[in-house]
Amino acid sequence: MITIKRRPQPQIPKGVGFTLVELLVVIAVIAILVAMLLPAMARAKQKAGQITCISNLKQIGHALQMYVDDEHDILPGPVWNGMQASYDENSSEELIYYVAPYLAAPRASDQESIAQIAVCPGYLHCAPGLNGIGDMEGRICYLLNPDADPKPGPLVSPFGYPSPIQQPLKYSPKYSRLLTWIKSTLRIRRYPGGPTSPTNRSMAACATNCFLIGMCKQ
Repeated sequence: MITIKRRPQPQIPKGVGFTLVELLVVIAVIAILVAMLLPAMARAKQKAGQITCISNLKQIGHALQMYVDDEHDILPGPVWNGMQASYDENSSEELIYYVAPYLAAPRASDQESIAQIAVCPGYLHCAPGLNGIGDMEGRICYLLNPDADPKPGPLVSPFGYPSPIQQPLKYSPKYSRLLTWIKSTLRIRRYPGGPTSPTNRSMAACATNCFLIGMCKQ
């Protein structure tokens, strides 16, 4: 007859493991750490968007400078004050139509193109009705400065205007240097609701940094 011996079950010493109170304390500590990290991550994400926007504006500024160099100091235009990111062969009244080849974007053709570099990341993230870059067709993301001359008097539109027709300006020492024009040319579009609206708040820091760097800084 075979006798089977059973191993004795190990005894769990008393006091080992978490009590309910200890478990709640650990959960509370984790919740506090997460609450501290989330704002920092949000700020880092916003800073990344600002850096991207600054880089985009600087590249547009360089593209404008190269266009002016190629066109005997004549600025592109006449164009509307609102700068669209989308363009085709019939978009000769849009700034992106002239500078797209200098931004490694396709030349204007019968197919609609969208220059991603002409889209503010804050706008793309917060503007209503946008699900991606493809929805930027026909939308205005940046506004051009309609008056490059700070002195009182008639408006000096650097890029001209389609209606009534005004021709774009030629670089002249009268207006200091061209970089001053380019530096103050683009402005972030603001939505109704004032500076406290969610869209405007998220874009305000981005716009401020764009003004600080200047677009064609050498």
